[in-house]
Amino acid sequence: ITPAIDLVHGVLRDLEHEVLIRDVADLHHYCYRVAGTVGLLMCGVLRVRDARAFPFAIDLGIGMQLTNIARDVLEDAKAGRRYIPQSVIGDVAPGQLIDPDEATQSRIADSICWILGEADRFYRSGEAGIVFLPPRARLAIRIAARVYHRIGVRLRKSGFAAWRGRTVVSLSEKIMVGMSATLAH
Repeated sequence: ITPAIDLVHGVLRDLEHEVLIRDVADLHHYCYRVAGTVGLLMCGVLRVRDARAFPFAIDLGIGMQLTNIARDVLEDAKAGRRYIPQSVIGDVAPGQLIDPDEATQSRIADSICWILGEADRFYRSGEAGIVFLPPRARLAIRIAARVYHRIGVRLRKSGFAAWRGRTVVSLSEKIMVGMSATLAH
């Protein structure tokens, strides 16, 4: 029940008028609450009982949430939220992320580059834990992880310009990622 309670606490934090992540520890804690817990809960749904799987499930959720944060900078800023840690981006208010000047664009790009590097680290761990999943669930989880990872690839190609709007993965890319994951399966 603890992961479900942690998830509720994470979601409640999102309902605050203004969300400003302070530092990397705060970011990781937030990501655990809103996504790492989902990985743990999915272990229960998939009947994964081996406790060695749990850290990998948490890491995959955190990697995916970090990708969400990198992708949704503009949308979050419009809602008064800044999930990029202040210790990474500096003293930048959410409003400054909406129509950033050139200096702020550079800070955003550098911060997103850092966030995606963090996400990659968590994805590697999450992928390593897929072996603990039931065989029928492995492919679906691998595809979901790789599609999310692809969002980061697209952000990198755009120069990390998240202030221009949400980065999406096209249907054809999703199919390509799915086929690649199937072949690796």
